[in-house]
Amino acid sequence: MITLDTKESLYLRASGRVRGLENSLLTQDKLTRLIDAEDISAAYRVVSECGYVPPQGAVLDGTQGIYSLSSMLSRAAEELYDLCEDLSESRELTDFFRARIDAHNIKVVLKSALSGRSPEANMLPGGVFPASGVKDALEGGKPELLGKTWAEAAAQAREILLTVADGQRCDFVIDNAMLSVMASNAEKSGSAFLSDYARFCADKANVKVAVRLFGASNAAELAETALNDLGTIPKADVLRAVKSGEPDCFAKTVFAAAVSEGLRAKSAGDTLTGFEKLLDKADGDFFADVKYLGMGAPILINYIRKRETEQTVIRKVISAKLSGADRAEIERRIGA
Repeated sequence: MITLDTKESLYLRASGRVRGLENSLLTQDKLTRLIDAEDISAAYRVVSECGYVPPQGAVLDGTQGIYSLSSMLSRAAEELYDLCEDLSESRELTDFFRARIDAHNIKVVLKSALSGRSPEANMLPGGVFPASGVKDALEGGKPELLGKTWAEAAAQAREILLTVADGQRCDFVIDNAMLSVMASNAEKSGSAFLSDYARFCADKANVKVAVRLFGASNAAELAETALNDLGTIPKADVLRAVKSGEPDCFAKTVFAAAVSEGLRAKSAGDTLTGFEKLLDKADGDFFADVKYLGMGAPILINYIRKRETEQTVIRKVISAKLSGADRAEIERRIGA
């Protein structure tokens, strides 16, 4: 059962508003109708019930359809964070989620500089910092405008790209900085529940790294950079697990089933879809008791998480339909 402290139990206006907004979330019935939609127009009619509307006059089919979908979902994410920031009693609560967009944009700018391409087309709105601000700070040699954590990570990631052109290592550095920023925002938000979730996210990130690195020839070397020390499972224990190939440190955690499936899939040469699905289940289980709350910050936090998950599913389903995928392939992509 969730125990709230005085500050995070105050979210009366947010809680009431969110309970009403939850009625428009993507239910299993709507998801089934989305998957079975006969064409792209029919698919958009389904997601319109969840509040998603493509740009006026946008082309929905063909190659242009991907851009229309991305535009719609980027705008929806920005509107989600703006709404929740208005409802929240702490800006840091929504900045916790916005940090993921900042991480994406920082990666785009750094990698675009290496390839000599302009980053604008691949950047997203809705971060703590405007996309243009991220670009100007990094390209203008003023990363400190993004704060110490991002600035140090950007410098380290840029050095990796310039010396060994390793995009994966670059991602590890930025992702760990993101987790650090998220943890800081959670603490500043005053929500103990969000701080607990930040630690869960850090553990989940390490689980993903560990499963993907098990058996890799350079696993130990990569793990030193890839793993974070912000979760409840000590980094040293995860590092030993990666080096030894024995995932004992996950045995008594909520990730045990996911790790077991991930290692089975890798051994069999299968996809990691089942592993990802079990990680998603663990994420959902973390919020299981929120439904019993009448008010409180966790209600708003859970709503943001549900909308983010929903947007990911919508992107996968409609993208699959645009590529001509059949029902079985769509279900495989979303882990249904």
